[in-house]
Amino acid sequence: DFHPADRVISASQPLAAYTRISPEVIQQENSSYFAYNLGVDPDTDLPYNYVFVKPDGEIEIGFYNTPTDIGYYFTYLLGVAKGDIKNNSLNAWDAMDRLTRALEALKTAPKKDGLLYWYDILFPELRISPTNDFVSAIDNAFYSAALALIIGAFVDDVSPASTRLVNLAKELLAEQKEGWSNLYDRERKLILGGYSETGED
Repeated sequence: DFHPADRVISASQPLAAYTRISPEVIQQENSSYFAYNLGVDPDTDLPYNYVFVKPDGEIEIGFYNTPTDIGYYFTYLLGVAKGDIKNNSLNAWDAMDRLTRALEALKTAPKKDGLLYWYDILFPELRISPTNDFVSAIDNAFYSAALALIIGAFVDDVSPASTRLVNLAKELLAEQKEGWSNLYDRERKLILGGYSETGED
């Protein structure tokens, strides 16, 4: 997460000094990460992998992401959309709109039997990272769980926006059936760690 330097806990200072910082303040500081062109790509509405502030103040951005990044981001937006997370610059409707736009971007993203790769986000469309074509079961589990959370959160809401969001999430989740089936070792009854285009599991 993106924290100002004065929020870094030092072992030389008593922990009690930090209990005076309210959860709401910490939440807002963390939420500032999700601004467009800081922690989130405005073309795809998906998060960057990292934002690193160097000692000289220069900002370095990781212009790629993983299914884990995407899953955590969806969970965050879901919290804002349901009112569980307060963000002074992002309201519930905007969070739902971001979720919808991000799911739309993933519909056309290259996938392996419905499962996500790591993606470069230097371009308007998602491209498989040239340095990592591995499809990770762990990464995709976070992403799948986030889709399930979206469906569960809005499945009883009959508004057009919620219905569209649920249908998109269901479609992307259903796409993964073949991918998870291919990763399942039926003899050992275990899930493989993943696979890559080079054939290495």
